[in-house]
Formats: sequence, structure tokens, C-alpha cells
Amino acid sequence: ELVEEYKSNDKVVFLAFSTDNKQTVERFLTRRAFNYKHVAGVGDMLEKLEIGTFPTNLVIDSDGKTVFIAGGYFPPIKSILKYMIDKSL
Repeated sequence: ELVEEYKSNDKVVFLAFSTDNKQTVERFLTRRAFNYKHVAGVGDMLEKLEIGTFPTNLVIDSDGKTVFIAGGYFPPIKSILKYMIDKSL
């Protein structure tokens, strides 16, 4: 829903990171549609960022500073992400 809401704003980018290789991700995407870009094979990067929970949501501002991070799913995450995105614009 947030992807759709911000689709006309070129300052907002949604990415999905996966530890799986590119072929595995491409096969998965043939069975399940996602409206945002996927980056495969990023296990080392996630380890360096100490991300081990999926999903993990980050809001990174235009200066590259992480202004919000939350691991796991909880019901108010959509409204929190919207607030943090809007605050960062």
C-alpha cells in the first residue's frame, strides 16, 4: 500500500533485500508479484548492518542517514513508516 501511495514521488524508493541468489529471487517473483525492486545475494551486507530479522524496515533520508529501523512485523508498522517517510522528505 505504501509503495502505491508514494509511486509518483521519485524521492521515495522501496527495496527488498534477499540473501538468496538472483535466480532464486527471480523464480520467486514469477510466483508472487511485488511492486518494488529486489536486490539478491546481500547476506554479507545484512550481516555488517546486523540485520537478522525479516522483515526489517528502514527509512534512510536523502543524506544516507538511517532515521528509522524496526525488525519484524507489528500492526502499526504501516502508519509508523508513513510518518517517518513523510518526516524525512
